[in-house]
Amino acid sequence: MPQISNRIKEFRETKGLTQEDLAKSAQLSRPVISQFEQGQRTPSLKALQRIAKALNVEVNDLLGSSQKDSSSSAEYKVLLRGFDKLTTEDRKVVQDLINHLSSKGR
Repeated sequence: MPQISNRIKEFRETKGLTQEDLAKSAQLSRPVISQFEQGQRTPSLKALQRIAKALNVEVNDLLGSSQKDSSSSAEYKVLLRGFDKLTTEDRKVVQDLINHLSSKGR
């Protein structure tokens, strides 16, 4: 099972955040975030909750069993947030593009 440290770093990087950004958002210090990511320190439940909230993920995402699933989940969430900001017309264009690209591989 991937370590929580890997997941915190993976989600943070996927979101384009620095350790300092995450620390501020989670109301923790940057050195503490660094220690979590390096596996030098294990986050408490309260710290995990703060980190999850700051990363806009669930605590279970940080505790999940598959690093690949975690990466995919984080990427999907980023894409969905962007998709939600599109107009109805632009959403249709994106859907058509996805349909076109996914049919090419068949």
